[in-house]
Amino acid sequence: LGSGTVEWYETQPTVPTSVTPNGIGKSYTPSFTAVGSQTVYAAQRVNGCMSELAQASFTIKAIPTAPTTTANEICEGKPHVSVSASGSNINWYQNADKSGTKLLANSNTYTPTVSVTSTFFASQTVDGCESTTSPVVYTVKPIPAKPTFKTQANICSDHVAPLLEAFGTQIEWFDAAKLPIGTGNTYQYVQSTSGKKDFFATQTVQGCTSELASMSFMVYQKPNTPETTGAEICEGKDPIVLRAQVSEDVWYFDENALNPTGIKGAQYLPQGTITTTTSYYVRREKDGCVSDIAEVQLKVIPKPTIVITQTKRDKCVYQDSKVIETTLQPDIGANDYIKWNITSKETTAKN
Repeated sequence: LGSGTVEWYETQPTVPTSVTPNGIGKSYTPSFTAVGSQTVYAAQRVNGCMSELAQASFTIKAIPTAPTTTANEICEGKPHVSVSASGSNINWYQNADKSGTKLLANSNTYTPTVSVTSTFFASQTVDGCESTTSPVVYTVKPIPAKPTFKTQANICSDHVAPLLEAFGTQIEWFDAAKLPIGTGNTYQYVQSTSGKKDFFATQTVQGCTSELASMSFMVYQKPNTPETTGAEICEGKDPIVLRAQVSEDVWYFDENALNPTGIKGAQYLPQGTITTTTSYYVRREKDGCVSDIAEVQLKVIPKPTIVITQTKRDKCVYQDSKVIETTLQPDIGANDYIKWNITSKETTAKN
């Protein structure tokens, strides 16, 4: 260039020109900002004389828009999944201003490894120009607590099957083998065999499922009806023992088991003087369950009466015997008998 001065123009001047140049010097940074092809012009001026113009063209490329991102979420402790962005040559950053470590280059997906909810940033590069960043949220949702249950009492095999109840959100029920059996806050148990019954339930909140919560109760078999043995006494005699079978047998004065005798066990001795046939009742009571009730009788046999209707039957020794007749109360039965006591008495005839 010698000792000349270089003049720069952003609009093509005529040569020579008296227009003030946009810049002077060996280098020049144009002020263009519009996207597209741009041209600058340069001339050298020596001793007041201006050279022909030289020109240089360049292109201002558009900055691409930030990519569209798609968030994702997981439940705490579950395998990580990817967030994604739509665009070209996607870069992933920790920060919106691209500071810090570049997490991943040239990939439309990124799989975080964080344990808490975090925001990441993605840019796209088109024709060598990188966009600003778009945020994408990666949500780590907490695992909800286990559901709780309404306390279920033990039941008997002849009771109405209970409606089990759990407290929580989106409850799912499982059987003893941990297989799903129903959904909702209640589950209708169906009576089957006796024994321990185990159930499990989970709750799901925002798509995350809790651990299994457990509940159990007992189904006790209805006791067998006691086998009983009654007794008989004669009127006026003391009562004797009535018999059932086992220590769980409970004795009552009434068939509805509302008036207990206070006696529990395989036998019962009625108290007091029993003048008529009396029924007592016994049922088996075990594990809060009761059998059907059984009736036991203490039979009182009335004392019989006998009246000889002919109190005096005289006869001569040479005459046939005469029948002595009686009246009985009650009538004589097939297995009853009358015992006669006969005494003799000599008499002295008086002349």
